[in-house]
Parts: sequence; C-alpha cells; structure tokens
Amino acid sequence: MTVEFPQREATPYPLGLRGTEHRPGNRNFMALVNPPPRLPEPRTTPWHRTTASVFNQQGSSCTAQSAIGVLTTLPFRYQFQPDRATYDTEAERHRLYLDAQAVDPWPGGEPGYEGSSTDAPFIVLRDRGVITGWRWLFGEAQLWEWVSFYGPAGVGTVWTDGMFDTDSQGYIHPTGFEAGGHAYEIAFASHTRTAYRIINSWSAQWGQLGRAWITRTEMAWLLAQDGEAVAVAL
Repeated sequence: MTVEFPQREATPYPLGLRGTEHRPGNRNFMALVNPPPRLPEPRTTPWHRTTASVFNQQGSSCTAQSAIGVLTTLPFRYQFQPDRATYDTEAERHRLYLDAQAVDPWPGGEPGYEGSSTDAPFIVLRDRGVITGWRWLFGEAQLWEWVSFYGPAGVGTVWTDGMFDTDSQGYIHPTGFEAGGHAYEIAFASHTRTAYRIINSWSAQWGQLGRAWITRTEMAWLLAQDGEAVAVAL
C-alpha cells in the first residue's frame, strides 16, 4: 500500500491524497476477465459527447465527481437516470465523497483529511444498489482496451504542476513537481490521436471546456506511479 497524505498547501485547483490499496484479492475482480460483449471496432463517437455535465468541484471530492461522471456517460447514462437526481448537485456529490471516506481501505489519518480512494465512491454506490459492482483495470493497456471497446473509466493518479494547464492543442503533460493526487474520468480513447480524452471536475473554465487530452505514453507513466483505474461492472 502507498498512501501519501501531504500535498502542496496552495494549488490552482483542489487536489486530494495520493494512495493505492491493491490487495492481492483485487486481481480476482479484473474488468477484462469475463467482460461484457466487446464492440466490434473501437468506438469512433466519443462516449462523452452524450455527457452534458462538467462538474464544478468544491473541496477534495474528486473521487465522487469522477464516479458520477462515469455514470452520466454512455453506456451507463440511461441506466443511471432514475438515480441521477440524487447526485446532480455539488452538495450531493460532496456528501457521496464524505460517505466514501468512511469505506477507505486505510485509516483516515487526521480528522478531516482530504481525498479518498478511487474505488470508495463505487463501493458506496454498490451498497446503495445504484450499480452492481466495479472492476479493476491494471496498467495502461487494460485501460486503453476498456475505454476503446466497453465504456468510460475513473482513474486516480498523481497530479503534477504541468497538468494544471493545457497546451495549445488541449493536452496536459505530467511535468514539473508533484502537487498532490487527483481522480478524473477517462471518457474516450482516440485511436487517431493515440490519446485519451479526460473530463475533469474543475468546471468548464479549466482546459477545453473542462476537458483535455493526454497521450497513452503519459497516461502509462501516471498509472505506473501508483495510479489506479476503476470500471463499472456492466
């Protein structure tokens, strides 16, 4: 287990802790073992084009924002519709984040610690009957296959100074010093760009209306730095 609670005191946007808890049993819940029917070709229409919401995160609630972002994106969007009203305000998503902290796999550290594990909101949503479960994606190759052929995913990675702003082409780059940890949605795998489209939770003022690109190579590096990726069980 790797858990690092400290982060920079002043960052342009709220961040959480950086931590992973990959117990050996997690390997029994891999998303690409007995997966649902695979699309015959990589999806060419981005999943996120049917997602209207870019959330305006308040505080270090990114794991809950990421989880609800995944559920408001195809192919989950319409299945989630009856429960969506429960999580469509910032206060409700923040409440989910606080509930997720209660099921984190590590001790909470000091009272009021910032952040939670990437899968903790999915645990809460499963226990509430909103989803049937969640699965793990280990490494970038598995993430690429899942987002190409099955649906979006939530990831939690280190966030560096170079990732706060997009470049002129809309890409973020993990350069500079580590600023903290952050969870966000991977909504689309572009085989033309060899890159992922991410949806962030820092409002439409960030990046390209709340979105950005990141290359496969750079995502692979992020996941190798104790990053984690979670998919909803279809």
